[in-house]
Amino acid sequence: MKTCRWSVGVALALCCVGCGSDSDGSGTPSAGGAGGTGAAGGSAGTGGSAATGGSAGLGGSAGTGGAGGSVAPNGWPLGIPEPEFGIHEQAPTTPDALFYYVDNTHPAATDDDNPQGTPNAPRATFPKTLPAGATVIVSGGPYAGDGVSIQASGTAASPVFVIAKDLNQPPRIESPVELSGSYLILEHFDFNGPDSGVSVLTPSNHIVVRHSEVRNGVGGPSAGMYTGRWNPEDDPATAEHIVFWDNRVHDNGDWKATFDEDHHGFAVGHHANHVWVVGNVMYHNSGDGLQINAKKAGLMDTLHHIYAGKNLAYENKQTGLWSKQSTDVIFSQNTIHTHRPSGSSGGSGIGFQYGPERLWIIFNEIYNCEVGISSSTYEGDVDNVPGPGKDIYVIGNLIHGIHKDDGSGPSTDPWQTGAGIRFTDQEATKHVENNTVYDADVGLTYARGTGPLLAANNLFAKILGAHVHIEESAAAAGSKLDHELFDAPGLLRWGSSQGVDVAGLNAAFPGACVACLEADAQLVDPSALDFHAKASSPAVDSGITSTCWPAFQGVFGTSLATDREGTTRPQGAGVDRGAYER
Repeated sequence: MKTCRWSVGVALALCCVGCGSDSDGSGTPSAGGAGGTGAAGGSAGTGGSAATGGSAGLGGSAGTGGAGGSVAPNGWPLGIPEPEFGIHEQAPTTPDALFYYVDNTHPAATDDDNPQGTPNAPRATFPKTLPAGATVIVSGGPYAGDGVSIQASGTAASPVFVIAKDLNQPPRIESPVELSGSYLILEHFDFNGPDSGVSVLTPSNHIVVRHSEVRNGVGGPSAGMYTGRWNPEDDPATAEHIVFWDNRVHDNGDWKATFDEDHHGFAVGHHANHVWVVGNVMYHNSGDGLQINAKKAGLMDTLHHIYAGKNLAYENKQTGLWSKQSTDVIFSQNTIHTHRPSGSSGGSGIGFQYGPERLWIIFNEIYNCEVGISSSTYEGDVDNVPGPGKDIYVIGNLIHGIHKDDGSGPSTDPWQTGAGIRFTDQEATKHVENNTVYDADVGLTYARGTGPLLAANNLFAKILGAHVHIEESAAAAGSKLDHELFDAPGLLRWGSSQGVDVAGLNAAFPGACVACLEADAQLVDPSALDFHAKASSPAVDSGITSTCWPAFQGVFGTSLATDREGTTRPQGAGVDRGAYER
């Protein structure tokens, strides 16, 4: 997966609310996958199942042209703070002196001596600068040409809105859109064409793009929605408090290309912080669904507090969600499925490379991918410098149906795919806790690296090969398995290709697998995608309190002491093993 060299004003990708036969994301079962469990994405009637392309549980209406979803009924993504601006604000409905009107199809449309337009004599183009409190009502289209550039001077008390007049007929914008300034909400647009898409420039703060669609972008490197920047590197200007909510971004670039086109759905570059990518649907992009990329290790501190939650990503050319150099990123309660090997990616659901620091991969559902969660080299491809990240957290995820696309099954190769979790990076400590990995070629593999694996309370069931395989003896020496639950008998490889069970591992390496169990997990009904433990399960009340909860609380000020459905841990005498608390 090569580095993307986005530039400010690059022709980005797009899509449209309610346009075209694929706007509901449904497709056929072979295209959309078999559907998720509904735990992360809500029920089919509220947030849409993974198979229907719903908004992953936020109740949003991305792709319908409606007014968009509220945070209810399924709640904000666990562990992710709600932004201070952009979710609850609504455009004024009573016209005032700060209303603008744009309709390039109106016979009386003109920009001459017409700075704001009127309903009977609208502007033909978007105004370039907007004062605090302005509301721009847009109809007509398509809007083509050199691009749309909007600089807003909104405030928290008087934000700027740029909205469609008819929510069921979102105006089509075919040219690139660049947004800058402050307190701006852009909503209900169809960014649709080879050169269109949305870029939030630096400097900017409190800019929101919601209830819109981006599709049919051509070529790359590029992205459907983008903030931050690639160049220059030394400009201190930042993009802060940016929100991409309830959008549909798809069919940008050729997702079946045999070369590395790198046209991502969403992308966040350096000099960006406090960015939310929440409740979106991203599919058929010729890159990642979302890529976070600071370009160089020396720029990592400028890219931080990026939140991706309750998104649905499937059938992108590379992966669903991917982080390169970054700091304090959270991927929470996303539904990711059907990513397979291509000419530029191994087909992981979620992953990272180049040494990010404090990446939290929590409470996601991943299925029908070549690998569930993975990592790659820690040395950057632009600066050839290892990222300084020391801690990666993989907690509370549900990973199921992970098998090699060629059907070859498990082997003794620690680099193999078909793994629920596969690490191949170097020095970072991998904190892996309370995950459920069900029906995979192998459970967890760790190749090449030297940093320790600290695993606790994980549940591995219906694993065809090794439950845990650590290739390097140096990594194994610092690693520990604590209160794990494996199929009986467990198959563990600890610094070698020789497989042993739990007793054999502890005999060779005393204390390597503390209170680990080899038993039937007794899940309710995995065939019906119910991975909760029965009351009689050995997983119930048999785990330990996480050592990662205080670390998360210290950085984000929020408790992580829940399962992936938000149930507080523990409910009984102890924490349950696996992703669910009974």
